[in-house]
Amino acid sequence: MEMTVMPHRDIIVIGSSHGGTEPLTQLVRKLSPDLQASVFIVRHIPSDGQNYLVDILARNTSLTVIPAGHCEDIHRNTIHIAPSNFHLLVNSTHTYLSDGPRENLCRPAIDPLFRSAAVAYGPRVIGIVLSGELDDGTAGLHTIKKCGGTAIVQDPATAAAPSMPESAQENVAVDYTLPASDVGSLVNDLVKETVPADFQCPDEAKRELAFLTGTNEGTHLMEGNNSLVPVGCPSCGGPLWEIEGELARYRCHVGHAFTGRSVVQGLKEAEEHALYAALRALEERSRMLKKLAKESHGHLYEERLRETETHTQQLRGMLRIRKGDQWKC
Repeated sequence: MEMTVMPHRDIIVIGSSHGGTEPLTQLVRKLSPDLQASVFIVRHIPSDGQNYLVDILARNTSLTVIPAGHCEDIHRNTIHIAPSNFHLLVNSTHTYLSDGPRENLCRPAIDPLFRSAAVAYGPRVIGIVLSGELDDGTAGLHTIKKCGGTAIVQDPATAAAPSMPESAQENVAVDYTLPASDVGSLVNDLVKETVPADFQCPDEAKRELAFLTGTNEGTHLMEGNNSLVPVGCPSCGGPLWEIEGELARYRCHVGHAFTGRSVVQGLKEAEEHALYAALRALEERSRMLKKLAKESHGHLYEERLRETETHTQQLRGMLRIRKGDQWKC
């Protein structure tokens, strides 16, 4: 009789943002030199930023640390780092880089990596959320749990930015919460455990991957499976749908995705951009009215100028712009 070989927890996905370099360093420092698993890390970085994480982590672990590439083989005993301005996805054999729509205002974002790993590997996945602002990683960790994987969260009390781990704790049935310095040792133990070979993932998780893998079926899926909300997408202004599921999430027809916290943050940034555009228009109008009032020697333009300057000062107050003498204490 042939013996069935059971798979192990051998896919480790990690997400971090603000304040995340130190906990990442603490984590990889504790990983076993012969770790029989593949590690994937997304850390939020600006789209034009230099990613120094490969060099930093390589100095703190004996594992191989490499920048993740497009359509490259997945290696054991290796840490794959997401590059700037690309989402990192995985399938059953390869890493995949996507320049698809931002999620939670970020690219790379944590949720796409977590979601793709969950769909491809199910219970073999260990998802880890470390320090960071807002709540990227929460929806992805929720999907990992739905597909049978394990959820680990840095103790928010030990995080420089506790928002991401707190959100994960509040919305996901987390398996372990502990300081980052203890996570590596825990992972060494978890990768030795066997898990079922068969698993099921929610159809929603599979559908959402369509937005990042180069297909155009996402728009039709959004229209057919979700409800429009009376808010425009903060990133592009297009229609926004609420995604059906246990977590409050939103996505527009081109694919920008948001959690509740990130959509509010995005709308706040869009509001600020609109207010500054209005301020610029008022100041340009004011300059033109001054010119016309000086040239015409009439009262018509002067009255309009006073009105415009009043509106400009009101808008400056909303934007908390202060003149130099107001900064004196």
